[in-house]
Parts: sequence; C-alpha cells; structure tokens
Amino acid sequence: MREQKESDEFVADWIKKLEKEGFSDLRVCPIPPNEDLPEHTHDEHTVHVILNGDLIITDRNGTKTYHSGAQGEL
Repeated sequence: MREQKESDEFVADWIKKLEKEGFSDLRVCPIPPNEDLPEHTHDEHTVHVILNGDLIITDRNGTKTYHSGAQGEL
C-alpha cells in the first residue's frame, strides 16, 4: 500500500511540474511491461514522462530508450 501511495505522489508531482510549464492536456497512460504499441503518430507536440520502467521508441531517427524519470518530447 505504501508503494502505491508513493507512486501516486510521484505522478501528482510530475503533473504539477508539467502544469507549471504550461501543459494543460495531461494524461496518464499505463503501458504493461513488454507491450508493443502499433506504429502511430501524434498530430501535436507531445511530451512523454516515463514514470516507471523504460520506454523504447524507434522512429526515422533511430531507437532511443527513455528510463524512469525521463522526459521525452516527440
């Protein structure tokens, strides 16, 4: 239970930080471990914050790994 509370606080802190930076459309999108997402694009500028684990993104520029706590602009 304590771990979940700390996780919730971590997410809340990131949301506050991003709101202060001017972001207003914020979403938490959990992705299960080892999940492959279909190829897709974003119509608008997006910022992804890795809250737990790693995210590996491959695009026309190559492959980049984002670790927990990283912020990536796509």
